Amino acid sequence: MTLQIDINCDMGESFGLYTYGHDTNMLPLISSANVACGFHAGDPTVMRNTVAGAKANKVKVGAHVGFPDRMGFGRRNMQIPPLELKDHTTYQMGGAGCLCESKGTGTPACKTTRIFVYDGFRRRGHGKGPDRCCRRVR
Repeated sequence: MTLQIDINCDMGESFGLYTYGHDTNMLPLISSANVACGFHAGDPTVMRNTVAGAKANKVKVGAHVGFPDRMGFGRRNMQIPPLELKDHTTYQMGGAGCLCESKGTGTPACKTTRIFVYDGFRRRGHGKGPDRCCRRVR
């Protein structure tokens, strides 16, 4: 039996004129990447470039969804109703899915930010909300 370890990294967090992280340098070192979907970080152009880089390096792609909170990097609690949070998840997964399909990487996995799950769903009794949305989009 061969042991395999997934080396994962959150990336694609730059947006507009702002550059964060060292995505190009990290891609050859990892096996999977969680690409920011534009709400807490990232933007469509950065997503496209990150997905293309992941494909070139044979890295699996995951969509990193979160609160619409760029200023707080998605880490602040937001009082958003559960159904609206499900809409945010579906919207972000849809965008990531289309970009991944256009680059030939297939439908992405889904990873939500910690605060998005904890504050957005679990405190309100909807802990499985993001997972259901991610499966539905796939």
